[in-house]
Amino acid sequence: LGGKFHALSDPWRRPIAGLLSAFSPVGSLWDKLKIAKLRSDVLRGSVEDKFTQPETTTLAALQARGFSPNIIDRFFRPFLGGIFLDPSLNTSSRMFEFVFRMFSTGLASLPALGMEEIPKQLVRGLPADSIRLNTTVTDLTGTTLTLASGETLSPKAVILAGPHSKRLLGEVALPQPCGVTCLYFRIATPLHTKPILVLNGEGAGPINNLGLPSVVSPNYAPAGSHLLSVTVLGTNHGPELESEVRTQLKSWYGEVASTWTHLRTYSIPFALPTQHHIEPAEAPAKVRPGVFVCGDHRHTASINGAMASGRRAAEAVLADGIGPR
Repeated sequence: LGGKFHALSDPWRRPIAGLLSAFSPVGSLWDKLKIAKLRSDVLRGSVEDKFTQPETTTLAALQARGFSPNIIDRFFRPFLGGIFLDPSLNTSSRMFEFVFRMFSTGLASLPALGMEEIPKQLVRGLPADSIRLNTTVTDLTGTTLTLASGETLSPKAVILAGPHSKRLLGEVALPQPCGVTCLYFRIATPLHTKPILVLNGEGAGPINNLGLPSVVSPNYAPAGSHLLSVTVLGTNHGPELESEVRTQLKSWYGEVASTWTHLRTYSIPFALPTQHHIEPAEAPAKVRPGVFVCGDHRHTASINGAMASGRRAAEAVLADGIGPR
């Protein structure tokens, strides 16, 4: 903010750093006292209660609580915008209160060897050769699947995940997608020695947030290097994006940013579903005999929501008497 970095810390976990944060220009002291009230409110009742509260947008909820435009634009917009992939903050206030509760009670974490360890852990419990990758299903009739190769499969049950349910079933409504673009750079020395999230509080330039996964776990980079992860919201960017990102990095960290090696850029059109409205109860997993759907669009838009919805679909299959005895 204003060409300088300002630390914001959780005073419940880091009291001294949190006290110093109270005097940063990212919001007023009054704003920070309101965060304490917000934390107290979202911790009341059960998690399920968060999804029965009166619903509005995240932005309207913040404004109704009296937060100033200063802290909304400098902190909440890049922080929550990076979580929801929605810088307009039109995401449901129910999702906002749920997420703020989760951050208040738990810790953000990364698998030591990367996010792919999550599906790898699930796969380890399955029989060998039970998964086919890069295999397109072109048609679903009853529970018979037709593959692009012409092969047909007739399982007892079919579970469709994410956007494929719309393509193969038609009648299953899907929310609009939220996209994100991620750029990765190899750097020689860490920008920060603590596992922190850097937010763009200035509201200009392509970068929304960045971090150093290799500071959390050294396995994210080879010895002698660090991995810089940069998040840009949306996917409708031109070929000049890398140059624009590097220009902004140089304005923050100096000319050393010119020496950083760009490794790869990932454009992810359906990174998350929009969640402008969240029903108190998750939609039923079963859509017709033998056919079930799951995905974070039917729960909370998150890895947690995706896994919870998948488990619920599996339980629905078993409840129908399909599967091992």
